[in-house]
Parts: sequence; C-alpha cells; structure tokens
Amino acid sequence: MITISKKEMKHIVTGMGKVMIKNTGSLPILTSLRFKSQKGKLVITGTNPDETLHYSIDNEEITSEEFLFPFKVFRSLSKGHGHVCFIQDKKNILRIQTTDCGGNTRQHAILSKDEFPSDLEGKIATKKDLRFLESYQFCAPYASTDEVKRTSLVGVFVDTDCMVATDGKRLTRKMYSPPETLSEKSILPYSTFLMWLKERSTRVGSNSSWFKLSTTHWTYLLRLREGLYPNYKQVIPELTKSNYIEIGDADRICDFIEQFDADDRNGITINAKELTHVDNDGLKSTMLFNTLPGILPTLYKIEHPTTVNDAFFAEALRSGFRRFCWEDDMCPVRSDNEDSTSTHVLMSMRIIRD
Repeated sequence: MITISKKEMKHIVTGMGKVMIKNTGSLPILTSLRFKSQKGKLVITGTNPDETLHYSIDNEEITSEEFLFPFKVFRSLSKGHGHVCFIQDKKNILRIQTTDCGGNTRQHAILSKDEFPSDLEGKIATKKDLRFLESYQFCAPYASTDEVKRTSLVGVFVDTDCMVATDGKRLTRKMYSPPETLSEKSILPYSTFLMWLKERSTRVGSNSSWFKLSTTHWTYLLRLREGLYPNYKQVIPELTKSNYIEIGDADRICDFIEQFDADDRNGITINAKELTHVDNDGLKSTMLFNTLPGILPTLYKIEHPTTVNDAFFAEALRSGFRRFCWEDDMCPVRSDNEDSTSTHVLMSMRIIRD
C-alpha cells in the first residue's frame, strides 16, 4: 500500500506537469507515471525523450510492486484535501481509496512496468551548488526559441566562469563558477522545470550527453544540446564613457514603454534629455528624463543617440540593469549591474536592420 497526502500530490503534479508529454502520438506510455520502491523510498518518475524527473518519498512500509499509473488520473486525484491510498490487489488492477468527502474507493487498470523507457543517462557524479538555479533562471529567458535558424542558441551556455544566453538580438551573461562535476562548454536547453523550481541548495553534474540536478526530493535529468556555442565574447563591447545613461526612474520609463500595444512596439531612441518612441504608423511619443535631485535623477552623456528594441530595453530595466553605454549608434549597447556580476547587451536597431 502507498499513502500520499493530497498536498504532496499537488506539488508532484505541478513538477511532473513540466515534463509530461501532453500529445504523445504513438507513445501513450509517456503519459504515465512509474511508481517504484527503492531503498526505503517511493520513487515516482515521469519522462519524455529529453527529460526524466524523479520524486522520492521516504516510506519504509511500501508493499506494492512497481507499476505505471496515468498522470491525468493522478492529477485528478490530487484535488481536494486528505490522503490517497494506492493498493495493488492484482497485477494489473489498482484499488484507490481517498479520505476526503467521507472517503470512496475505486479501481483502475495499470500498465506493465516493462513498457516504461529505461534510464539512458548512466552514472553522473554531482556536487553541491548554491548558485546554479539563480544563474540559470537569470539567463534562460534570453535564450533563443528558434529551433530552425538558431539551433545552437536555444539554451544556456555554461562557460568556465559564467553562464550565457542570447537570441541574436540581446545577450546576457551571469558570472558563475561551475563545480568540477558540471562539464564546461555545456549547452543546457530551456527547461520549464528548472525555471519553476524554487530551491537554493542543489547538487549538479553532467556527462557528455546528460545534465543532472538533485534536491531533497527531486532528481532531474536533461539531455544536453549538441553543437558548438558561438563566440559570444566578441559580441560584448568594452565599457566606454563616450555615450552613457544611468537610469534613475526606471519604473517611470517602463510604464512609458509598456503603455503602447505590443503591435505598436518598435524602437526607442535614447537621446540627450529624453526618450523617443515611434510606433508603426510613425507617431512619435517623447518622455523627458527626470533630472531633479532627490527624485532618482537620470544621469547621462549622449553625443550619439542610439535606438534599441523598446520591449528589450524595458525588460533589461525590470531585470535590474540601470547603466547603459555605447560607442556610437552602430555599436551594441552594454549594461552591467552594480556589482559587475551580470552583463546585458542590446543590439542597436541599426545593427539588426543592416
């Protein structure tokens, strides 16, 4: 017998939902969770061709054999309060008892464990890492999503001293020292599970094909992306004082940009004293910088105005970047955070159009 609280089931459902395939085609087995007793623990596993996710629960009294159970049904059972008991009376039949609403019992057919995909990753050593998730979650939103034209950019690149992500129009770098168990020069695909996970202390590692992360309850395996990552260092311009702006009233600027409909978003030009936005119909809107002392003034020195994507500029401000510099209107715009642990680069609109 296996007993799980509905509170814990909800947590399992949310995590597994990031991995479970919703449209399997010829692989209906991948819509099921595997339940397996392993060294005094119940291990629940979900998988797809590129990810495998395990959730372990301490339980010395598990008496059920290994079996597969539909994720869709498991998710429906997690609703409400109380506990759910899974009792395997027969080889292919599972009896399910719930404790809420007076309790009820039902039966459900289960699939053979032999149909579940075998683990392909092999042994992977891991080491404790307190900064992996913070760094990955910071960079991943900037990775390309174009699986056709920008295959090598669809992911986060782990270098010797940082993580990097770019979509060809903007780039972000977060200083990070990977443990020796995590292979340098690895490309980690964008992962909704890693973006969802909220745990500071993790253990990470990789081999030539797979990345592994483990926490107290979760163990996650992700297939690494193949290929060589472009030389991102040549894209990052040197710091310069030729043209710069240090934003004081970031929220006000973001509100100015975000008032325009997404269809009217285009470029925003950083001039001396003001920002100029031009929509798709050529209509100009201008916002003067706040330079009053004591009210978060914006400081600047601008001889060569530059134009950048307005949504990307607002996104950089929302991420905490405040000081932007560039050599001239043909050069990328660089921004570093206050402690120089993160760098953000925006391509000028002129570079993109040329």
